[in-house]
Amino acid sequence: MMNCNEKSYIHKGVIEKWYKKEGDLIQREDVICDIRTDLFTFGMMTDDEKPSIMGKIVQAENSEPFKEGTVICTTFHHEDSKDEK
Repeated sequence: MMNCNEKSYIHKGVIEKWYKKEGDLIQREDVICDIRTDLFTFGMMTDDEKPSIMGKIVQAENSEPFKEGTVICTTFHHEDSKDEK
């Protein structure tokens, strides 16, 4: 979870719901999960230019709170071949 600004009061979060599962296609601006903090709940959106595939989900729904910067999942991107025309 990224720190929104230097004076952020968000210290820990919990995954409330995953909207994508391992192996799902993720498009730009898809909401992949909801994260609940002490102050609010927000949808974690992707901002990648190209589609990706949801990899391993590291933080399960309603698991122990995690700190800012914690990896919650992995995604995979198809790399364009330089030989393709």
